[in-house]
Amino acid sequence: VHQHEEERNRLWRELHDETAQVLAALNMQLGVIAERSDEALAPAVGRARTLLGEGIKGIRSVTRDLRPVALDDLGLLPALRALARDFRESGGLEVTFEVVGELPALEAEAEAALYRAMQEALSNAVRHAGARNVRVTLAAEGSDALLTVADDGPGFPEDAASRLRSRGGLAGIRERVTGLGGHFDIGSDERGGARVRVSVPGAETKRLSEARAE
Repeated sequence: VHQHEEERNRLWRELHDETAQVLAALNMQLGVIAERSDEALAPAVGRARTLLGEGIKGIRSVTRDLRPVALDDLGLLPALRALARDFRESGGLEVTFEVVGELPALEAEAEAALYRAMQEALSNAVRHAGARNVRVTLAAEGSDALLTVADDGPGFPEDAASRLRSRGGLAGIRERVTGLGGHFDIGSDERGGARVRVSVPGAETKRLSEARAE
């Protein structure tokens, strides 16, 4: 999983820092050509710029999937707060976000796993749970970081929880988290709603674990 995340980050950097920038510069040059060329060429240049613009949008979409841009632009906690705000504004959820304790330093792939887990859990609350309120807590748990997302919907029947553990977006989160040496669990909250819990090891714990394995 660590090698997989490194490859994802390498692809993200190449697409974001190189390919997208080259295409954006090319689009600007086409704009210059459009201004200086005769009218006969204008439709062809316009079509080329439209196609190029679609290509740039596609690359940006891929880079967002590889690694959330907000993590690099803002850092983990501001990115999670922004994610909560986005769901409040667009998803109709009342999302509260709280940080408890002093969090351990986390590696980039652990931060990405927490971000994706919160994103998927909130998406499920919007699409399936019929929830109106969601509580998100990020807490220090020993040397780990523990993310809990709990809503006030009807909760998970056990058969539904089993299905979600084995397929769909949450199954992908589970695979990603456990591959990092973390833990993943879904079920019903003690208050009756659905609950998703994800823990990832701190960077120091991860380094010690890898050193013992060598």
